[in-house]
Amino acid sequence: SPLIADYQILIMMQYIRSVPDRHWLFLLNSLVFILSSGQCTLGMNFIIRIFNIRSLMNEEDEDKMLVAWIVLTGLSFLCAAASTFGLVAAKRVSMDQLITYFAFVIVLVAPILLFTLMTFAYQTVFRAWLRHRWSTQSLDEVRRFFCEPKSTWDTLCRAGPLDMPESWTDRDAVLTSPTGAELTPAQRGNSFGVNEWCQWNFASLECQGIFQAALKYTTEWARFWLRASGVVSLLNMILLMINLTIVNRIVTPSIIMKYMSTKVNAMLILPGTGVLILGLDLAGRLLSTDTTEKGTDFRVLDPNIVIIGYLNFFTGLLILTTFLIGLNRERLGNKRCLHTYMLLLSVALALLVAAGSWCLVISFTIADTLEKEEWEGGSFACRANLYGCSNCEDDVSSGADQCTEWSRRNIIDYVQVYLQMGGLFSLTSVVYAGAGLVAAVRLNRNLRDYRCEYI
Repeated sequence: SPLIADYQILIMMQYIRSVPDRHWLFLLNSLVFILSSGQCTLGMNFIIRIFNIRSLMNEEDEDKMLVAWIVLTGLSFLCAAASTFGLVAAKRVSMDQLITYFAFVIVLVAPILLFTLMTFAYQTVFRAWLRHRWSTQSLDEVRRFFCEPKSTWDTLCRAGPLDMPESWTDRDAVLTSPTGAELTPAQRGNSFGVNEWCQWNFASLECQGIFQAALKYTTEWARFWLRASGVVSLLNMILLMINLTIVNRIVTPSIIMKYMSTKVNAMLILPGTGVLILGLDLAGRLLSTDTTEKGTDFRVLDPNIVIIGYLNFFTGLLILTTFLIGLNRERLGNKRCLHTYMLLLSVALALLVAAGSWCLVISFTIADTLEKEEWEGGSFACRANLYGCSNCEDDVSSGADQCTEWSRRNIIDYVQVYLQMGGLFSLTSVVYAGAGLVAAVRLNRNLRDYRCEYI
């Protein structure tokens, strides 16, 4: 009956409330350890299956996807380590260990949130990433696993749209087949494409079909792992946030704040440096591999992106300046220095929110704008150093097509994901800047009330 059901729920709620906080902390940390270990294993499996690390290390182009997965797997390992430390602290009910655990989790929360959202955002560009690297040695294991028939992994399946001995957009190149036969531009003509290449090398027209089927299966498999990793990472972050609440209740907020106020300044290094580098890149001030260019030129897409870049750059300078002021704890005992510290962090906090929000808004609206406008996609792709671009040294005014390997749609997807990650990085940096401001406000209150050790 409803009365019995309500009574059972009431008994259950009373039992939950009667369980000591340290028992809940032990239980939740056990769950975090299991999830983190599973995610770490999942990440390593993805890296081993998708990436041939040895061949990637021999390539000149750094693979950002690989770096992102290594960082995500490393964060999972750190979560497992933090949960192990939390288990020990919960069992011993050690105040020092609980406070250390609290600080450890605070540092991890923002990166975990950023890379959790990254696993969902990267699904948009993963197919393009896979397609542009399909014929490279780094994806040998992927082709061995997904190509059907298996025997075609290094022949028909490898001959995707971008697989030519020389760049297939270079009409002056002499092509050489695996058997050593040569084909000059005069012999092949201007209509020479993948099907002709497949017929010439393998006496077959099945290259495209085998390639497309393998690409489809690989993309579906990878998206499943990306979603699984994102969901596990999200659960991890929720559990860690609950753990922070429990530790705050066990140790008491006053002790937590007193400890964090002495450590929070060091946490400003990472967001300050990251936002500074992000700003330089969005403003087009980071040098690319081509020393004649000045990095990605976002002005051809939207001038507002460059403004956001300068906002981030200025914000990074403010955060690092604040960090330098806070290095000397005795200096913060001076009211003028402390107020300067609070003012700089307040401005930085407002700029982080503004730049991050603006960046996200542009990332969701730029696709419609770019699809209606004319812009030089090839030139942008070359300056952005996108993988596999050809003819980047040619002058656009001469009529040469630059980076025809990247379609406008692929470039737009790449830009959207990059802007989303940039906006999210700015917003997650608010956690550290906000923590620093709260600590400074608390210190100012203590100084004002003459209840601080600095008086």
